Amino acid sequence: MFKASSSYSVLNNQDLILFLERYYQIIDIDSLHLHRSFIGDVYIIKTKEHSYVMKIFKHDALHNSNIENSVKVMDFLYNKGMSVPEVIKNVDRHQITTLLAPEGKREVVVTSYIAGESTPQLDDKKIASQSALIRKTMKEYPLLSELHRLNVDDLINKFITVLHEYYPEKIEEIDFFKTYGTFLSEKIKELNVKYPESIGFCHGDFHTGNILKTSDVDVAFIDFDACNIGNILMDIATYCNQMDYFNFDATKLGDTFRKVQTFTKSYSDTYFLSQEEIEAIPLFIALRHYELNATVPLHRVPIEGKHWLNDNWLDTQYTWLKKWRDLHHLT
Repeated sequence: MFKASSSYSVLNNQDLILFLERYYQIIDIDSLHLHRSFIGDVYIIKTKEHSYVMKIFKHDALHNSNIENSVKVMDFLYNKGMSVPEVIKNVDRHQITTLLAPEGKREVVVTSYIAGESTPQLDDKKIASQSALIRKTMKEYPLLSELHRLNVDDLINKFITVLHEYYPEKIEEIDFFKTYGTFLSEKIKELNVKYPESIGFCHGDFHTGNILKTSDVDVAFIDFDACNIGNILMDIATYCNQMDYFNFDATKLGDTFRKVQTFTKSYSDTYFLSQEEIEAIPLFIALRHYELNATVPLHRVPIEGKHWLNDNWLDTQYTWLKKWRDLHHLT
């Protein structure tokens, strides 16, 4: 009989209930279900009195590099009264618990559940003012120096590395991505030198799926796994971009820049953004594509294989970024 190893396991629900009872004293669990799975497995837990979220990270340094920072940031913001989940400590008063899965150790974080709706129909002004307030609050964070610093060249080079590994024969496409990446890097570095005050705490994955509408007037922010020190324009670009990741739909450009205008106006009430910075947001929308084009394969291939990483995927990303370059950055 052949014995296969495991790179990623789906854990038994009954074992997870026992784990929660033993390590978190969460008892009388009515339901525990897998909500989603990508960087980690996210479970929703409900008891008669409370609800929780449990995230079980994959057994991989790639997924675990920022866990400790993210829980410390959430804990700090929660204690400052910000609308973020409460990190639930285990019986040993630790914020992270190690679980032994078939493939090895996996890290577990449990937080409070925030009832709300993830929807594109969000109040841009409210989100802008709240995100600016979080950034202002994080200036007091005593462990800022421990946060990962976003490096533009790293994001670009990770994607180029993916291309060399999976598409070594695509010389024209690789040359384009290298050339455009160099342009983006130079322009963003110039901007960072000119406006150093825009470098600070960033959520790191600031899309609408990580923002919950909790009432007609309130929002909450979740999933700080990618938090970092970087240019705030990256968060703003991620949130305001209405363009589909795969399909370059020019009709969405107006929606994107109307959102940029509304968001930056409210954001500037707390953190002033110059017109030059606002006009530079297309640089960061393009950089976000480079980031996703590296991150998605790095997360998916070890689990799903590379059958989906085909010529169609590359052609789609090549077409998208080339059209974006031609529209905004062709000189």
